[in-house]
Amino acid sequence: MLGGVGDISVMLDPEHRDLFLFLSQYSKDRSAQGVAVARMAWADRDAPQERIAVWQDGVWLPPRRGVDADGDAAAWTYPAGAPLVPVSKPWHDGNAAADAH
Repeated sequence: MLGGVGDISVMLDPEHRDLFLFLSQYSKDRSAQGVAVARMAWADRDAPQERIAVWQDGVWLPPRRGVDADGDAAAWTYPAGAPLVPVSKPWHDGNAAADAH
């Protein structure tokens, strides 16, 4: 199976306002592979659902609420983040060597 995120590290900013989440992305799309960043207000830490924004192309993007086949609200989905550093050797190109960090 291709894709997913993992290897999450979290850092509180010096002013104690925001948590920054650094995560590894294993997308099939090479442009989305690598370490991305998301943030959430420290004040939202006890109720984080739908409050985490992902950094992509110069803006913080919020999650979107999906809709199921009956038109009812479904799970939240988050956009892929922009990698902080582009991969030099992607994961899913058939070559066993990868360099994404």
